[in-house]
Amino acid sequence: MNFEGMKMIVANLKSVLVISILVTLSMMCNSTDRSNVINYESKGNLKVINPINCIALSELKSNITPPDLYYGIRNCIENENYSFGFKLQALAGVYGRYDSLRVTDSTAHQANTTLRINFLGNLSESKISKYQEFIKNNYISNSENMEALCKEIITIGKPNYFPDYMISHGLRGYSVGNNGINESFNGESSWKQTLDSYLHCKIE
Repeated sequence: MNFEGMKMIVANLKSVLVISILVTLSMMCNSTDRSNVINYESKGNLKVINPINCIALSELKSNITPPDLYYGIRNCIENENYSFGFKLQALAGVYGRYDSLRVTDSTAHQANTTLRINFLGNLSESKISKYQEFIKNNYISNSENMEALCKEIITIGKPNYFPDYMISHGLRGYSVGNNGINESFNGESSWKQTLDSYLHCKIE
């Protein structure tokens, strides 16, 4: 990859990752008054099935869901293990984006944002700020670390679970009479699209 191409990747990453962290911080700062927030709840909605601790990506398989990952992300940030936390959040973001491509109900696609509110919304401002600063210093400004992260996520592979957590989060749920998945969904092409659009990873 040439220098100009790498500069473009880093610039694009800022538009995805920094905004995501800033949104999380904003949610945390406003978490003291959530009386106006309406959260749709139903069976299976954002349910944590296999909660994880703050662990390395190498210990994970593709059956781990975003709710399970966010359980671990919170654990990482609380214990100031920002490296593992960011990697888990990157995987959660990739998997959430992939799931939004296969789930037909558009009202369900905000599931990943809601997970950030639920799991990170009441963390201390100090830890969130340190987390944000770590990401800027070690990933946004370091293309080699980002390429290594891409390889780790590609090694784990595309999601190997049914996205019940997201389908149940939507207003339509299973009421449309099918399993909630787009019938024309193509897993392989969607995986490549997700890696490219979310983390700008290239998959052969």
